[in-house]
Amino acid sequence: MMPEIVTTLALLVGFLYSQSTMSFLPMNELPELFPHVASWITGLDKQANESGRTLNPLEYDLARRVGVDRPEDVRILSVPQIPKPDHPRVRDLAEKVGLLTPDTRGLTAVHGVIVRSDCVNDLRLLAHEFVHVEQYERLGMESFLLEYIQQLNEHGANTSLRAFLGHPSASIFGGSSAF
Repeated sequence: MMPEIVTTLALLVGFLYSQSTMSFLPMNELPELFPHVASWITGLDKQANESGRTLNPLEYDLARRVGVDRPEDVRILSVPQIPKPDHPRVRDLAEKVGLLTPDTRGLTAVHGVIVRSDCVNDLRLLAHEFVHVEQYERLGMESFLLEYIQQLNEHGANTSLRAFLGHPSASIFGGSSAF
C-alpha cells in the first residue's frame, strides 16, 4: 500500500473516531484490514475480467447513461452467490453491516460486476452496479473503498447506499437514488 494511502487511512480513522458517536465498524482496525479488502476487490475484478461477459448493447448504453467512461472494460460475472472475502475478520464485518448476506444480489469490483445468477437480467440492479463502476473510475479503487467504508461506518449498508449513491447519475430511473 502506498504511504499516502496509509496516511489517509490514519486521518480517516481519527476523523471517524472524533465525529461519530455511533459506529458500525471498528475503524481502529481499518489500517490492518484495508489491504485485505483491496485484495478481495482486486481478485473479484480479475475473476470478472477473465470469466465474465462483455455488456450487451442495452447494458452498454445503460452504463454510458449512468456515467461509466469505459463500458467496454466492464464485465458481468454471473455467480450462484456473491463471493465472500477470504479474510475471516473482513468477512465477519461485511456480514455484520449487512453488505454481504444471502440476499445480496450484486457487488461491484472496479470494472467487474458480480451478480447473482437469478438477477443477471435485472436492469435496475445493473444500473445500480454501473453507478459504482463510475465511482471507481472517478475516484480510483482506494479512494472509492475508503469513501464506501466511511459510509458503511456512519450509516450501515442500507442507509449508506442512499448517501453514497447521491451522485446525479444514480437516479436514472427517477425517484430515489437507491435501487
